[in-house]
Amino acid sequence: MIFAFYEDSELATPSLMDEIYELRYRIFVEALAWSSLVKPDRRDRDQFDGDDALHVVDIHDGRVMAYSRLLPTTKPHLLSHVYPELVRGRSYPTASDIFEWTRLCARSEIGDGDVLASRRLMVAMAEICQYLGITSLIAQSEPGWVRRLNRLGWNAQPLADPVVFDGRPTLALEARVSDRTVSTSRKCLGIDTDILDQPSLRDLAASKAKRHICAGALRRTEVLHAQLEMVPERLDLCSLQMDSANRTCSAAIPVT
Repeated sequence: MIFAFYEDSELATPSLMDEIYELRYRIFVEALAWSSLVKPDRRDRDQFDGDDALHVVDIHDGRVMAYSRLLPTTKPHLLSHVYPELVRGRSYPTASDIFEWTRLCARSEIGDGDVLASRRLMVAMAEICQYLGITSLIAQSEPGWVRRLNRLGWNAQPLADPVVFDGRPTLALEARVSDRTVSTSRKCLGIDTDILDQPSLRDLAASKAKRHICAGALRRTEVLHAQLEMVPERLDLCSLQMDSANRTCSAAIPVT
């Protein structure tokens, strides 16, 4: 079953999160040799694993079999703060309905499980996007993923030409959700059963709505603070204008 949750959810128990970070380390550091992620505790946790990170996990027989993470592009994310060179100075899509797709992995990549978990996860990513109203995902990957995602019903395209990163050609891409993404993914990957945990989806939708409301309130508060900070400047300007007016009036009144 696929579960989707934020880190402040009841689902995000310390033991589950530790298993997630351990799996990520085994895949990205030990198997793929991402040397920049080496840590003595053998856990892959970065600065983006906070309250805004949306975790998507395939759990079977009590074990994490596959995993991925979504990050809001309206806040710091990998493409904005770690790999900006991948877009070669160009602008790229960011919005409240656009997320960054990161840390896609499965135990099958290290010979510790079958490929069914990764197939379920790929379908789940499309269904979660549809459920939450996410219109597109950006990601960093090897170039072949553009073709793979298009075969699965996404509208994927590179955001810039590939860059050699850590000895591998890597590019930034955008994958837009279409009305056939879910059905095509299910057909291509052979998934014809319900795979998403419905209670966690309902909690996720409520949490996302709450976060959107809080973010809107925060933006309004920031605007108000900015306006209040301008008040002294406006008062100073009014004082100057009044002083000027007084001087003009004084000059116009004859002295007796």
